[in-house]
Amino acid sequence: MNSYERRLEIYRKLLEEEYLDVNELAQLFDVTPMTIRRDLALYEKQGILKTAYGGAYLNQDAVVSDALPLMQSRLDLSSRKIGESACALLANGNSIFIDSNILPYSVVMGLNNLRLTVVTTSLDVANVLRTYSKIKLIVAPGTYSSDLGGIVSSTTIAFLRQYSFDFAFIGGKNIDVTFGLTVEDETEAHLKATVADNSRHTVILIDSDSFGTSAFAQAVPLRRIQTIITDSNISEDYRTAFEHRGIQLIVVD
Repeated sequence: MNSYERRLEIYRKLLEEEYLDVNELAQLFDVTPMTIRRDLALYEKQGILKTAYGGAYLNQDAVVSDALPLMQSRLDLSSRKIGESACALLANGNSIFIDSNILPYSVVMGLNNLRLTVVTTSLDVANVLRTYSKIKLIVAPGTYSSDLGGIVSSTTIAFLRQYSFDFAFIGGKNIDVTFGLTVEDETEAHLKATVADNSRHTVILIDSDSFGTSAFAQAVPLRRIQTIITDSNISEDYRTAFEHRGIQLIVVD
C-alpha cells in the first residue's frame, strides 16, 4: 500500500469511527507512528480533523466542504499528471464514466471548466463534482463497498447498461498482455466490463508497477482498451507489447 492509498483508508476509518489512535493505525498499516502523525497533519491543515494526545478526531463541519483538498492530498505528482493527461482527451459535451479507484480520482481536478455529463460509482468523486456548475452529475445506485471504495453491486451494473459513454476512465492494479485488466472481485470485474462495452473510448489509468500482474477475474480485455495512461517507470518491453496491440500508451514524466 502506498502513501495516498494509506491516507484514503485513514480518511474512511475516520468517517466510520470518528476517533483514531496513532499507535493502532501504525500497527494496522505497518508504518511508524511518526508516519501516521504526518498523515494526520495533512488532514488537520485542511480542517478535516483535530489532533489530540495519541490520536485524532473528526471535525464534522469540514468533511464535505474540503472534499477537493482531501482528494488532492491523496495524489502524488505522477498521479496528478496522469489525471491531467486524461482530461486532455476530453471536449465539451462529452459523456464520461469515472471509476471508483485512486487514479480515476485524479481526473476530477481538471474538469471544472468543461461542460460534461459524468456518471460515477465513487461517492468521493461525486462529492467534488456536485460543486462544478458545468457538470451534469449522475451517481450510480447500489450497495457501497468499503473494500472496493465505491458503489458496486448487481443493481449498479444494471443501471450502467442504459448509458453510452464517450470516454470511460477505469483504474486497477493488475494488467498484462494476455488477460488485460483484471481484479479480484467478480462483481467489480462485471461492472468494469459493462462500462467498457458501453464506451467508445476506454482509458485505463494505472501505475507502472501494475504491469505484468494478474488477478482472479478479467475486467477489461485488451480488445476493449483504446488508451492506457501510466507513469514513466513502465518497462520498454511492456510499452512495446501494448503498442504492438494497437493500444495508445500515454506515459507521463
